[in-house]
Amino acid sequence: MLTPEAETAYRAMPRAQRRRLARTAPADLRPALYLLEQRMQAERSPGALARVLTAGRELQAPHLDAIDSAFLDVDAGRADRVGVFMPPRHGKSRRVRWAVLWYLMHHPDRRVIIASYSATLAEAHGRWLRDTIEANTDLVGLRLRPSSHAAGRWDIDGTEGGLIAVGVGGGATGHGADLIIVDDPVKGAEDAESLVMQDRTWDWWQAVAQTRLEPNGAIVLIQTRWSPGDLGGRILADDPTSWHTINLPAVAMHPDEYRALGLDPVPDALARAPGEALWDTRYDLPRLERIRRGVGDRVWWALYQQQPRSPEGALLSREQLRGARTPNPTATPVRVAVAVDPSGGGRDTAGIVAGWLGNDQRLYLTHDRTGRMPSEAWARAACELAHETGAERIVIETNFGGDMATLAVRTAWQALTDEGTVSGVPPLITSVRARRGKLLRAEPIAGQWAEDRIRIVGALPQLEHEWATWLPGAASPGRIDASVYLAYALLPVPSGPARVAGAEQLAGTNLLRGLGPGR
Repeated sequence: MLTPEAETAYRAMPRAQRRRLARTAPADLRPALYLLEQRMQAERSPGALARVLTAGRELQAPHLDAIDSAFLDVDAGRADRVGVFMPPRHGKSRRVRWAVLWYLMHHPDRRVIIASYSATLAEAHGRWLRDTIEANTDLVGLRLRPSSHAAGRWDIDGTEGGLIAVGVGGGATGHGADLIIVDDPVKGAEDAESLVMQDRTWDWWQAVAQTRLEPNGAIVLIQTRWSPGDLGGRILADDPTSWHTINLPAVAMHPDEYRALGLDPVPDALARAPGEALWDTRYDLPRLERIRRGVGDRVWWALYQQQPRSPEGALLSREQLRGARTPNPTATPVRVAVAVDPSGGGRDTAGIVAGWLGNDQRLYLTHDRTGRMPSEAWARAACELAHETGAERIVIETNFGGDMATLAVRTAWQALTDEGTVSGVPPLITSVRARRGKLLRAEPIAGQWAEDRIRIVGALPQLEHEWATWLPGAASPGRIDASVYLAYALLPVPSGPARVAGAEQLAGTNLLRGLGPGR
């Protein structure tokens, strides 16, 4: 058994000196030196730990080295937001397990939350880590507290460190974390394409995951991409500059392939030549080509190339929406309004969007305060936004709430006035009752986007996402409806020779009851 002082001295020795000492050490000291040598090797990286504990059986590859490097950066404080996107069956979840164990070896006093699309999968990670620690206590230098070693939550004996495993959507109230790892937040294609599930995942991300992070903590998201609106896509659309992204397509992409997708070419994360496979010893190019033929192009580009495409039939493309972004508009506001698509009718999300009509006759969208909230909350949010933007009108869809929706807004404005939060003349409240289907309402407005009559001040990533992914027949997202009502309220109808695509539909006041364009 080595004393702490002797271990420190041994670690400081050059490798050659350590070898000489091991050969000449007393027989009863050699096992301790051998164990320390193994631990020193294991501490180098998650992959090194895996090699030591599996006697070299654990597979290693350049893309797994990249994951190891990401965790080394997290450990050293060089990165606090890391996103890793890679194909299925390429070892990501297993490497996550080794990374958590490696992290806790270095920081036994820290806490880790690991989340997956289901609590069952997350607890499987926790169970594997618990069992691995218990089977290798001396080598990893960790011992679990006897009274706390359930698969979904266990603590390290003698410290405040430990692990909590939760499903995406589940709670972690009362628990903070120095490291949060989200592994495979999407269960499958159905959840990936569901706007309801996308919103629930995003709400969990904002309200649970990020609020659990300790100061100076880090988050690692590691997933296979499924759709433009999955968690990785929404994070990168919302805050791309804060994240260190490691994109690992199954086959390295040529710059022309990026351009064909409307993207700027980026260097391959592994410096591969275009057309080179990610893990050639397991999935060579002929095998990957068979997979591509079997799954079809859309699944191939999403799951294997990490470049999910918007569904065919979406009203607007992401390229069109990005092109509508205007960081510093030169037009000046003529009329300002807030539009609300209230929660209700089986949906708990309220769409709240603000914008103004410019003197160039374009609609400029400025704010998106959409969220999951009951009537008293969305009414208050709409009034606060109207006050913030100087809106003279609040447009409310009353299909489900009827007069109660307008009453909720009047009550909220009065309450805010009594509190001293708002002042002055309240905005005019205009109720709208949709008479036709969502597609018939939205198509004319999509035409106005395409004709450059609607622009976005800065960027509204979540609103853009809904326009780029909603398909006719799918659940009705609130942001699209609110922006449609805002457009009908503010956009004038083109006339004469200058009439543009969708103008006739835009002029069709039969689509909405109680509101005509330009009023």
